[in-house]
Amino acid sequence: MKNSRKDTSPKPHEFMRVTKYLVSGEEISEEKALASEFKLRLIVNGKAWKTVVCSENELTELAVGALFTGKGVAYSDVDAVKIEGNCAEISLKAAPAHKKPLSPVPKHKWSREEIFGYAETFDKTPPLYEKTGAVHGCMLFHGKKLLYRCEDLGRHNAVDKAIGYALINGVSLSDCAIYCSGRVPTDMMKKFIFAGIPVVVSHSAPTAQSVSLAKKYNLTLIASARTDYFIVYADGTE
Repeated sequence: MKNSRKDTSPKPHEFMRVTKYLVSGEEISEEKALASEFKLRLIVNGKAWKTVVCSENELTELAVGALFTGKGVAYSDVDAVKIEGNCAEISLKAAPAHKKPLSPVPKHKWSREEIFGYAETFDKTPPLYEKTGAVHGCMLFHGKKLLYRCEDLGRHNAVDKAIGYALINGVSLSDCAIYCSGRVPTDMMKKFIFAGIPVVVSHSAPTAQSVSLAKKYNLTLIASARTDYFIVYADGTE
């Protein structure tokens, strides 16, 4: 696949002078970083598909991941991704087929050491969150090894970036675990199931409906994951 742009480090933030008010009555003037909203237009075979409000980094991974989780288009069917301005022009080798229905994910063993390790890695504050406090993070692991880490304004976008990275680099998602910062509702859970990711770990909490989906499709769902505890809502290895 041809890629016309190499997306590198996070760039989407601006600065402004603010006043911080302390309970002591003190007022402090300081410079504060603000996350910026970037509107990326996804164009598939010359036709506008949708516009995604995101962070302006790793746009190729976002486009590939969103196309896969949204339309079911395999990376092997992508001919080129051209990022120009606020447009991602995606050329497919053939017209996209109908998206396949969800199916059970493969069983995948996990360990306490791995989950606590994910939480510890997450606590090493991501650069864009450290600057702005206004983005979500997502990490992709193979066992204890961190393969990829990304940030975005939207938690869905961060997941799509991680999935897009795996597709582009030939990483088998069925052998991976993913850690995300935000809550896990059903639309997020469907992305994980469709991608075949067997272990999902969240810093936040799931909804009752997402837990039901995880159990139905054999996915391991772990949430409220910290360095001293985590909660297993569904164990796909049982």
